[in-house]
Amino acid sequence: PKLGFNKTVAYVNYSKPTIIKWLHRYHQNKNLNSRKRPGPKHITAIIQDKKIVQMTKKKIFITSTKIQKELENKDVK
Repeated sequence: PKLGFNKTVAYVNYSKPTIIKWLHRYHQNKNLNSRKRPGPKHITAIIQDKKIVQMTKKKIFITSTKIQKELENKDVK
């Protein structure tokens, strides 16, 4: 169903400038897929990310060096 602009803004709960930006992008590319972002690539695997989150929940004041050593000791790749 087609919604009006204000109803669309309310429905998706984003600001008007964001919706306008998306509309412009859609009219240019005919899709809203994520674009490549500048900057370094993600260097940790999903499994590593999960382990890091678990460690920081258990030990609030753990350092990145200690996390790295624990991951190496557990052979998480």
